[in-house]
Amino acid sequence: MTGGSFDYEFIFTAADAQNTQNRQINGQLPSYEEAIQQSLNPSTANITPLARPTVIHQPSNHDESRSLLSDPELFVVSNNINNNNKPNPEDEVQELGGSSSSGSNFPISSERSISGVHYGNDEIPSPPEYTLSDAIYKRDIDGVTSHDPKLNSEPESLLRFFMEHNDKPEMAIKIHGYQTEADDDNYTSTDSDRIVHCESTVERTEFNFTFDLTEYVSINGIIRTNDQKEIMELLNDYVKNESMLKNIEMKKVVTWDYESLTKAISTVIRQQGYRNNLRITFLLRNHIVHVESDPKFARFASNIWIQILFIITCLWIIFLPIFWLYKLYKASNKKQIRSDFTMTINEKDWFDKNVNSIIANVRWL
Repeated sequence: MTGGSFDYEFIFTAADAQNTQNRQINGQLPSYEEAIQQSLNPSTANITPLARPTVIHQPSNHDESRSLLSDPELFVVSNNINNNNKPNPEDEVQELGGSSSSGSNFPISSERSISGVHYGNDEIPSPPEYTLSDAIYKRDIDGVTSHDPKLNSEPESLLRFFMEHNDKPEMAIKIHGYQTEADDDNYTSTDSDRIVHCESTVERTEFNFTFDLTEYVSINGIIRTNDQKEIMELLNDYVKNESMLKNIEMKKVVTWDYESLTKAISTVIRQQGYRNNLRITFLLRNHIVHVESDPKFARFASNIWIQILFIITCLWIIFLPIFWLYKLYKASNKKQIRSDFTMTINEKDWFDKNVNSIIANVRWL
C-alpha cells in the first residue's frame, strides 16, 4: 500500500532486540497473552494526539428542545443518491485500491451513512426531515475538504456535512523490517576546492508487508467533542468566528488495543531470529473531514507550480516565513472533533487468525 497517514506507529530497534532471548519452544508459538508478556516495550511510539485514549465529557443535562434532534436512528444512504455532490473527476485523487507487498488490497470504502452524534449519555441522530448535504467538497486520499460558505455560516449544515461523511475509514497494518546503515558521501565545496565529507543514515528494507483491516472497522462512528462543550455549542462557536483562517476538522479514530497487538507481533517475529529494526504502523485513509473558510491563500500556497517558481527564483526565502506563520496561525484557529469507530474483531482473534501469515512473510536473507 502506498499513501495514507497513520495514527499509531511503533518501532522496536535492533539494539533492544539483542536483549531478548525469545525463541520458539518445541516449535510451539506462544499464545497471544504469552507473546505480550515476552515482548519488550517499543523503543518509539508515535501516536496522533487526537487518537490517544481520552475521557469524553458527559454533559449532565440533555436539552431535548433543540430543533436538530429527533429519536435516535441510523440512515444508510445509497451511493447513487447524491450524484450532484460528487467532485469533478479532475479534482479526484486516483488512489485507494493499490495492492500490498503481501498481495492484499486496500479497497475503497463504499459505504455512505449518516450516523449519530454523541451527546451526553445518548446519541444525537440526524436532523428531522433529513436531506443530504449539498456542500461542494473535494476528496483526496485522507478524506474530504470543503470551503463551502454555508458550512462556515450555518451550524446545522455543518453538522449535516460531518454526518454525511462519517463513513468508515480504511485501515491497514504495515510490518516493516529494516537495517539502518551509514551512507557516506563526499562532495566538493562550491566556494573552494575543499572536499566536504557528509554522513547520513539510510534504511535498507529486508521485508515489508501489509494486512488490510478495513473489513473489521465498524460502519458508523460516534461523533464526539474533546472538550467541555456540547457538539452544537462547538459548531455555533465555529460559525460565529469571523477569522478568515478558521477551520474545523473531524478526525475518524478507530479504537483498538494497538500497543498490545504490536507487542505480540514483535515477539513472534523475534522468535524467527530477526534482530534488526522493526516498525509496525497502522495506516489510515478516508479519516479526515475538513472544513475551511478561506481557500484562496491555501490554494496559492499548495500549488505545485507556485512552489517550483519560488525555488527557481529563490523567492522561497521571502515566502517561507510567511507560509510558516500562515500555517501556525491557521492551526491556532482550528477546532477539532472526533468520530469513534470500533473494531468488529478483538486483537487476540485477529492475531490468532493471522500469526502464521505474519511468520510466512518474515523473510530477510
